Amino acid sequence: MDIETFAHIVAHDMKAPLNGIASMVDFVVEDYGDRLDDEGREQLRLIQQMAVRGVAMVDGLRRFSRVASAEMHPRPLDLAAMASRAIVRSAALVPEATVQAHVAPLPAVLGDPALVPDVLDALCANAVLFHTGTVRDVTVAPLDAPAAACPGGQVAIGITDTGIGIDAKFHDAVFEMFKRLHAPYAFGGGVGAGLAVARAIVERHGGRLWVAASSPAGSTLAFTLPAAPAEA
Repeated sequence: MDIETFAHIVAHDMKAPLNGIASMVDFVVEDYGDRLDDEGREQLRLIQQMAVRGVAMVDGLRRFSRVASAEMHPRPLDLAAMASRAIVRSAALVPEATVQAHVAPLPAVLGDPALVPDVLDALCANAVLFHTGTVRDVTVAPLDAPAAACPGGQVAIGITDTGIGIDAKFHDAVFEMFKRLHAPYAFGGGVGAGLAVARAIVERHGGRLWVAASSPAGSTLAFTLPAAPAEA
């Protein structure tokens, strides 16, 4: 049994009871809510919240496993257009904030059009969510990376935010599956799968994904992808 088939079976078999728990909580609240005190209703809300989070973790595991076995179909990609769309999608995650996009002209890259957008979605979502201000800037631009980080034939792209930053001791840990540095439901309440999946996709393309810079005033996450041929 290959890993994707295994992950599909696990995801299906685990999601069903978790979704069932969440639905049953709805039924209990609807039918018996008037008999519960505030503490009882809060406990039911927490049960439902944990069930929904479990479903999200199962989905993240399945996405991660798919990357390892996905058949690659690289072609020249308009990374700037993809980044602009990713920022728009990410801005919808924080309707209470104003997200300002700054997308510089980007070199064409070779990538799988079904996978690379997930990288940009994860990095842009990270840029807008881990922030405490009402105005959140996201800048996507070519990065002048050292040769060790960007070998010949690849280009480096940086996504810079104005958020809370990432402590240097966590620069590797943030890319681990289900690793969160904050309380479970803080900063959007994700399960810590996005950056792990993004790194797996970049590595499938022969590139790297890393924290290029960070301070309390913001971070730059960088990745490399193969450069598209000049004629493309």
